[in-house]
Amino acid sequence: MVDSATRPGRAQSNTTRFERCERAESLVVASIWLDIQPTPTLPPHPRLTAGMHNGDLHTFKTEMQPMSLSDKHVAILAEDNYQELELHYPRLRLIEAGAKVSVLGAGEETYHSGKGYAVKVDSDIAKVSADDFDAVIIPGGMAPDRMRRHRHMVDFVRALDKAEKPVAWICHAGWMAVSADIIRGRNVTSFASIRDDMVNAGGNWVDEEVVVDGHLISSRVPDDLPAFCRAVIQALS
Repeated sequence: MVDSATRPGRAQSNTTRFERCERAESLVVASIWLDIQPTPTLPPHPRLTAGMHNGDLHTFKTEMQPMSLSDKHVAILAEDNYQELELHYPRLRLIEAGAKVSVLGAGEETYHSGKGYAVKVDSDIAKVSADDFDAVIIPGGMAPDRMRRHRHMVDFVRALDKAEKPVAWICHAGWMAVSADIIRGRNVTSFASIRDDMVNAGGNWVDEEVVVDGHLISSRVPDDLPAFCRAVIQALS
């Protein structure tokens, strides 16, 4: 048997993925403390548009414009031991796209990630209506094991599913989809260790970076967040 340390390809791949997550986490953590505002839109560099005809230039500029979700209100659920990237990355990406984002808790004003980073809630889940939201995002970590114990959180997810509004989860947040009983006969994904839970709840588990089945959007790990966020924004557009 060959030890993984002697396999340069695998070791390098794992190290690269770890480093990517660490770099991304550093940026997200910095944005939490600095309260970074959405990045302003800059005009395309002349080198990119050199030689384009007017029609092509108009198309290019149109495609370069960021999607505006200014009329959308998105909920992100929070509980203790949430995964930092899986909460703050989508939050900042949606704010950048123009959406109103509300972090919803269940009785506490502040929750902490597995590494101790705090997030303040905007509203208590028991005091809001699913009718006032266009989508819900459920981050992973071990927080979903706590979320599923709150009836109001489970009911909120179930209500958005019934209204066929985007319900998006990543990693262990598949547990919330299981508790809400919304994945029977649907294509879904999650962190690999809860695959059996998803299958036993009637889901067709797929090992892909993002799985979209109607209004259900799911991903596996923090490395999938770029594809996850693109799918959420597309669903809201």
